[in-house]
Amino acid sequence: LFALVFIMVYGIADGITAMHGRRLDLHFGWELGIPFIPAMSLAYLSLNGMFLVTPFVFRDADRFRALFRVLTIETVVAGFFFLALPVQNAYPHAAVDGPFAGAFRFADAVNLNYNELPSLHVAFACTLALALGAPLGLPGRMAMAAWAALVVLSTLLIHQHHLLSV
Repeated sequence: LFALVFIMVYGIADGITAMHGRRLDLHFGWELGIPFIPAMSLAYLSLNGMFLVTPFVFRDADRFRALFRVLTIETVVAGFFFLALPVQNAYPHAAVDGPFAGAFRFADAVNLNYNELPSLHVAFACTLALALGAPLGLPGRMAMAAWAALVVLSTLLIHQHHLLSV
């Protein structure tokens, strides 16, 4: 059900934004110097795998539904921002060859074009890290925080987001 909500909000917002030419340029000039590291596509895509882990961590239906509600609210709120503040990504489109080309192309394709501010990758990674780390004790929380930080960093290093959207 969450996937359906996400696809609808994310896809519709991008489609509506594609129908007009109003775009905001919300990047700092120095950001264009951030290196492009295609290997970070794997960290970026790890978010999808983390969603698959949630049913195994949250065996309690109430906790699972609570997480679903939070992720749904994040998605819907972000959808309003996508429509109100359509952002043009300032990075030149990267042509990637080599071992991470497929992962990058997939990440770039599912990212669509204009849904940049706010970064749902960042919101979802932080939410999942907090939710999944809670029952794991301090080492688990630290591991989840490190994973979320890696996902956040990946959004910048594969040039899918600018600092303000992160």
